Amino acid sequence: MLQEQLSSRNLPYAVSMTDPSRRIVSLQPSVTVILDRLNSLDLLVACTRYCQAVCTGVNDGSRLIVKDSWSTGLETIA
Repeated sequence: MLQEQLSSRNLPYAVSMTDPSRRIVSLQPSVTVILDRLNSLDLLVACTRYCQAVCTGVNDGSRLIVKDSWSTGLETIA
């Protein structure tokens, strides 16, 4: 269903959901804090430097640190 919704939009890039993994990229610190409170930081594969400032649990070096929500493109997190 999600694949149909995405393919019906005129997107400037290709989106494929053949293997819907459970990986999360947090571009907002509030999302990172919520994941931390839910004990779900293991699903987080990338976050911003601002997320690092509010949630020390992401500072273990296992995640990609992206610039911010305005300058991170799909090619960085896909």
